[in-house]
Amino acid sequence: RFDSSGRLLDTFPAPRWLGATSDPGPYDPEVLWTWGASGDQVTAFGANYKVDLRHPNGTVTRIERSGVMPVPVPEAERAELMAVLEARQQEPDEVGGATPPSIPREKPLLRAILSGLDGRVWVRTSLASRSSDVTVDTSLPLARRPRRWTEDFAWDVFESTGRYLGRITLPTRAEPHVMRGDRIWGIVR
Repeated sequence: RFDSSGRLLDTFPAPRWLGATSDPGPYDPEVLWTWGASGDQVTAFGANYKVDLRHPNGTVTRIERSGVMPVPVPEAERAELMAVLEARQQEPDEVGGATPPSIPREKPLLRAILSGLDGRVWVRTSLASRSSDVTVDTSLPLARRPRRWTEDFAWDVFESTGRYLGRITLPTRAEPHVMRGDRIWGIVR
């Protein structure tokens, strides 16, 4: 937090969760957090569908959806990811000797959280993977080839009160950056 002259007043530590790793592998649940438009700290751990809005006055609003089932990672995708991780360990700039992380059989429930300019909370959930039609240049090293597996991005949208508004599914590689009301501004890569 800064004052009007730009002088640093204080800082806030990033949230931590028991069971979170500092170097997550593919599909490992991660600690997710962002700042809301009203100064709320929005936090979650990807393994659970629980999002906390920590308001500046000290109160907490919990957003929780029950009955959300984990999405399985297809065996072919898991095998491809393991091959890529093993190939990366053989590259000259990588520290060798470490065992590559295992690939979970299920995706984390939550992948990202964002806050809209209107205070709404956007929660990205996992969807089923699908094999894409990307042409793979086999002359590239395995670790540098584009991934064959992809998924669309689904965002559950909540009011800052925790009331569920609905789900928005965006095309693959569409990244929302600014949201307000029924408008989304973002980038498609």
